[in-house]
Amino acid sequence: MDSALDQLIDASNVAMNEEDIREALCAFTKRCAFDWFAYVDMTFPFGAAFTNFPEAWQDEYSACGYLQIDPVMAQAQRLMRPFAWLNAPTPGADRNVRQFWDGARRHGIGGGVSIPIRCPFGNFAALTFAARDWPHIKSPLDEFKAIAAVAFVHARIVACRPTTLKAPDVNLSAREVECLAWASLGKSMAMTAELVGMRPGTVKFHLDRARMKLGAYNLTNAVYQATRQRLI
Repeated sequence: MDSALDQLIDASNVAMNEEDIREALCAFTKRCAFDWFAYVDMTFPFGAAFTNFPEAWQDEYSACGYLQIDPVMAQAQRLMRPFAWLNAPTPGADRNVRQFWDGARRHGIGGGVSIPIRCPFGNFAALTFAARDWPHIKSPLDEFKAIAAVAFVHARIVACRPTTLKAPDVNLSAREVECLAWASLGKSMAMTAELVGMRPGTVKFHLDRARMKLGAYNLTNAVYQATRQRLI
């Protein structure tokens, strides 16, 4: 696996677009006898993924809100180092976690390796490689090289901003967009109310709704998330 990690670092370093990144990840996946990869960026409030997992599993994962209960992502955030995982019955696991593993098993996901890295402002991203049959890695994983490889992949994905980097849709109303836009220009709620012909309390209502939809913890973060997702 060491030589495959070297190749992933090299390929990621010269990747110029989305297709280059996907090709590098697919090559590593195949070389190491995995079946799928998934890069998840938690700097987005509800996560954003770049993956080749089966579409049916991606749809179920999104529809069921699995990101909130995904035990692999929870362990990635807790450990912050590479680790292997196995899709096997877990005594004492709650119903939602059992549902997650059952769903993964139906789509043939048997186990894998996840490599988390720290991102700015307390966030993290993780690159996971999964296979139908597990375990199957013969040589030990060089943790430092694996983290370096994921850091290169993360940097290129951030730079290329793939159109297939999927984040859950955030549907803001026209009023929510309008109020956020004025907030982004530094206008207070009272000033925004006067500009758009609302009461300050109504402006606050729309801003609070937008904040909840964006998963933001305050108005400043809501403006940042809306701008980043090009909603305003």
